[in-house]
Amino acid sequence: MVSVGVFIALLMWVGATYGDGSLTQTGAIAAVGVIVVFVLLMAGVGYWMAQQY
Repeated sequence: MVSVGVFIALLMWVGATYGDGSLTQTGAIAAVGVIVVFVLLMAGVGYWMAQQY
């Protein structure tokens, strides 16, 4: 749940920082970076959960 909240917060930050009615090229790269970090984070959480049981 925390991971999803962090993902949403980061996407909102990217939109607020790099958006001016539309997303700039730098903002698009930042959004892709946020998605990559989220995927890696969720993979790490999944691995951690698999080790718990």
